Amino acid sequence: MRDLDLLDAAPFVDIAPERADPDPENGLVTAAMITATAFRMKDMDGLLLALRTLVDAVDRFERARDTA
Repeated sequence: MRDLDLLDAAPFVDIAPERADPDPENGLVTAAMITATAFRMKDMDGLLLALRTLVDAVDRFERARDTA
């Protein structure tokens, strides 16, 4: 019987992207989308977590705007 998994013979390469500061505007939009989704799904636990994430994202956005 032949082994059909061709990836077994391929070398493993661990490529990790360099850590970069997240874009505050992108984080703000993502947090707003998550909050809206949790609200629409009527998920109260998720909404509470999403609102906390949104508050943190707004804080990071305002700090980035003030330093620029």
